[in-house]
Amino acid sequence: MTQIQSYTWFIAPPPTPSPVGGVPGEAFNAGNALGCTPCFLSQADLLALMDRLLPISYLDPIKHIGPGYELYQAAAKVFERCSIGVGILECSQFILSATGGAYATARVSFIRPNTSHGAVTIKAGAIVSTSRGGLRFVLQKDVAFGAGDLATGGAVVQAVNQNYQYNVPGPKTTARGETRPGEIDTIDLPLMDPPYGDPTVTVTQIQDAVGGVAPALDALGHDRGIDRAKSEGDPQYAARIRALPDTVSPAAMKRLLARAFTVYTLAGANAPVFIECWWVGFQTCWSAPDRTYTGPTGSFQNDYDPNLFVWSDPRRSPPLRDLWLSGDFERGAFVVLMPRLMPILDVGGMWSDPATGIADLKDVYGQRALSAWSIPQDYAGAPGFCWSGYDIGAGTLFKGVWDAIEQSKPAGAAVAFFQEGY
Repeated sequence: MTQIQSYTWFIAPPPTPSPVGGVPGEAFNAGNALGCTPCFLSQADLLALMDRLLPISYLDPIKHIGPGYELYQAAAKVFERCSIGVGILECSQFILSATGGAYATARVSFIRPNTSHGAVTIKAGAIVSTSRGGLRFVLQKDVAFGAGDLATGGAVVQAVNQNYQYNVPGPKTTARGETRPGEIDTIDLPLMDPPYGDPTVTVTQIQDAVGGVAPALDALGHDRGIDRAKSEGDPQYAARIRALPDTVSPAAMKRLLARAFTVYTLAGANAPVFIECWWVGFQTCWSAPDRTYTGPTGSFQNDYDPNLFVWSDPRRSPPLRDLWLSGDFERGAFVVLMPRLMPILDVGGMWSDPATGIADLKDVYGQRALSAWSIPQDYAGAPGFCWSGYDIGAGTLFKGVWDAIEQSKPAGAAVAFFQEGY
């Protein structure tokens, strides 16, 4: 009997934080406030259902002698894919379980029939695709043919869009022992050095494409008119989407700040500070009374600080205090003191960078750039620095918080932002 196995591209569950490879029934964490564990039905589950529904007298002959059972196998594989799609929809339609998108990546090799064209380099940016469906991928780094090479080593290509259908399979071996090539098999844009150096070069996929995820969380946010800020993580973005109705009151402002900085405060950073301008611990007046006041009815304590209202106050560490405020802050105003965070995505540089490895550039918050003109191969995961660079990750976070505060605060209320060390 011949068994038929389907190798059409499939929709795989999101791979973060760990790939699940499209294995039906395996749980994944959505990388958000809640994990998501949908129920996938595998081909084996569906064939077991056939065993229970169909009479043994009918099913056993076609299963063990054949032919005919391969049709049930093929149908079960198709419905397995449908089940995976339903499971993904289950996780993608709620803010607490949806995730942002990710690009699928795959490994390919470029091959040629002979060496008559000599040494040729395939340049980063070359575009390859699947002849079935026309799904495009972009080469991430240059790969080269030596003068006597018929094939390059494995090269990484990345999908042009974030979606599940880019998780196309690589080469497979059927039950009959036949090898089925991978889906990526066409060169659409052959960028070469020298230009068009070898028109006989073709591409073949050598591993499954993995990691493609549709940006479901971004779609949910866009539906509400809240788009993701650049470099904003899923937890912060989801919190901002959900927090929008929590508005106007001082308590709402405090909750918004707490949600936005939860990841960083849990890792040891200071929490943002919310200050209403009428508070006498923030600003006071000339000739403020001492903390102990004695009058006709006795003595009592007050909240005034006689050392607060001073010219050129040198104290610039938290708590924020003693600022000369404009008339805008006489009523309905507040101040937010942002914490100074470790680098999230800092692209600034420094002379004599002490980093001795990629691990020195990363911490619980994020990473900083390597201050080097030519980044060595073992630092490939680090961003390069630029002149006058700054922490664009922190800037994005602060801009997102500013936008959320502007949308949530009372109309007409003034707000000022400061950062620790102002």
